Amino acid sequence: MPGHPSSQRLELFMTGGLAPGESPAIIRHLVAGCSECAKTTSHLWEVLVTGRKAHRPAPEEYEGAFDRAWVRAQEVHELLRLERETAKTLSQELLELPPRRQRLRVRNDRRYQTLPLCQALIEGSKSAIFDDAATASHLADMAREIADDLDTHRYGEAIVADARADAWATYANAVRETSDFEQAEDALRTARAHLEEGTGNPEEKAKYLNSLANVLIERGRIEDSFVALRKLEAIYSKLGDLHMLGRAQLKKAFALHKQGHFEQEIPILNRALKLLDPVRDPRRQVVALHNLVVVLIASGRLEEADRHMIKLRRTHAEQGDRLNLLRLRWLEGELAYAKDDLDLAERLFAEVRNAFIELEIGIDVALVSLDLAEVLWHQGRGQDTQARLQEAIPILGALGVHAEAIAAMAFLEHAVRVETVSRELIRQTAAFVRRVQSDPTARFSATELTGR
Repeated sequence: MPGHPSSQRLELFMTGGLAPGESPAIIRHLVAGCSECAKTTSHLWEVLVTGRKAHRPAPEEYEGAFDRAWVRAQEVHELLRLERETAKTLSQELLELPPRRQRLRVRNDRRYQTLPLCQALIEGSKSAIFDDAATASHLADMAREIADDLDTHRYGEAIVADARADAWATYANAVRETSDFEQAEDALRTARAHLEEGTGNPEEKAKYLNSLANVLIERGRIEDSFVALRKLEAIYSKLGDLHMLGRAQLKKAFALHKQGHFEQEIPILNRALKLLDPVRDPRRQVVALHNLVVVLIASGRLEEADRHMIKLRRTHAEQGDRLNLLRLRWLEGELAYAKDDLDLAERLFAEVRNAFIELEIGIDVALVSLDLAEVLWHQGRGQDTQARLQEAIPILGALGVHAEAIAAMAFLEHAVRVETVSRELIRQTAAFVRRVQSDPTARFSATELTGR
């Protein structure tokens, strides 16, 4: 607990009313000999214990307060231990039900309205967010429902407020992945309100700042995101959590990438790679290394990209995830293109494009189709470029790609057909498709795309 405990917390401490886990910090603070808090507790004792003024409690009175606080803490600790033992079983039972029945169960069955189950769903949402934003949103949504119904008498008001802040911040991060930014921002406001009622635990504040930074970056509010990230870095530095500090650096690098500041991004990614713990979170290590190769290619530092690509291939092979292996092949195509190995680039992009069509990942089909179109155009194969774009457009529609992105692709296909296409137009189209991915309100404009 940073600083001095408030008078309210000291009063709760002496009456045994603190939430679980809060008493030991106050005990350590008092035992350390804080004269200021000793005066405060002396005054509180005259109200709570003696009813008289200017009475300093005897040592046995302190001991009684400690005993009551410890008994309460032990009771809640035992309750949580028992609930954690059943949380895994309840979670499995819950997730075997259809989604609609899952919601009914957490609303109506008190067995499911526990803090450990809420925390398990939060962790499930965070794990799912890489691969399935819809599932991540659903799990976080159930977590916030449980959190909002948690019994404050059972766990303590401050602990419940922390759980609610965590659930709402996790939900904000998940719906951000579905591009519902307004709902994400609303959820963050709710998370902040709960956080202010919580324990003041810096780790809880860090969870909120993490989600806030993600939303700000996606919204293009880069300078605001840097403010949140500086606070996040300060917390993790103070806590000595180097891995989480590395994750904050990874977010900062992504924010710079959104601005096109690739050279500035490189040293930050290198620092992130030194800080991230590959045992604790191997996937983040791969993300950081992948992003580093991307910016090295974009910066024309191809020898460095080659060196890092060797390690990236090894780490991807160790994880063996098909989707990530496809993204590795895609990146190998980009490196081949940057090195003017057009035949290899064409082969890799075509292979990856076909795999994404099979997996029905429409936005990636669109983006790799644009990479393939650029290679074909660079080879002077205008008819092949046109053919690949023409066949991609109906596929993208079937896979649910945003109509504005398809409109941009159709405009590019027309430009190829009338021989007014340029490398810059292909890249502007790709940039627009990426923007639509994170901003569904974006609207296609031929003038904006061509700059004329």
